[in-house]
Amino acid sequence: MNINQDKIIESVFLEEEEKKLSIFEHVFFKFTQHFSVRLFEKLCQGEIEGSENIANLNSGFIIACNHTSYLDWLVLFSLFKLRYNKEITFLAKEKLFKHVLFRKLIKAAKCIKVTDSGINISSMRKILRTTRNNGIIGIFPEGTRTNNGELLKAKEGIIKIALAAKVPIVPVGLQGFYEIWPRNKLFPTRLRKCKIKIGNPLYFDNLSDSLSDKDIAQHTSGIMKNIGDLINKSYNYA
Repeated sequence: MNINQDKIIESVFLEEEEKKLSIFEHVFFKFTQHFSVRLFEKLCQGEIEGSENIANLNSGFIIACNHTSYLDWLVLFSLFKLRYNKEITFLAKEKLFKHVLFRKLIKAAKCIKVTDSGINISSMRKILRTTRNNGIIGIFPEGTRTNNGELLKAKEGIIKIALAAKVPIVPVGLQGFYEIWPRNKLFPTRLRKCKIKIGNPLYFDNLSDSLSDKDIAQHTSGIMKNIGDLINKSYNYA
């Protein structure tokens, strides 16, 4: 994918300012963050492994996670914000910006919209602005929640984003979240121990911006296999 990063960055300041949150939205979001952290740390006896793998990163980076539950992004966002004072800017499906339960949270977390046809120029500008300012982008390469707890076939856009942003990808494996709130349930069903496992950063500095489809698929599979290794799951789409 050939993207003129400089032109994108230069034009970012022409975008409209994000609408400010109402007092209600702000309070609701703060409450949700603290509740999410308490849910993870206390009720689910949550553990984070491998935080040292991101402690010394001196640039922006991309977090690539398996997608198991609606809890995934909210717990990750809240933990990083309240424990590490770092914000993760997640990519989210366009329909979630209209979701009756999640639209206010999506807005408050400043998620970046992904349309059915992919990432448009406006969204790419926001991604590059975030990583250029040493921020964190959160991506679920599978694009949707798992139906059975197993890894799904990943979409290949994450490699293109990493090449455009020139930042590493950090694989993150989530365990226990699916059992708490599986896709076929309207609300969380039970509590169980959860783990967030952070892997070693993956660097793509030596790759060409114009990779073949085969190469992109191969590197995407490599990312998913790294995630699978963290949570003892096989990735069967190589």
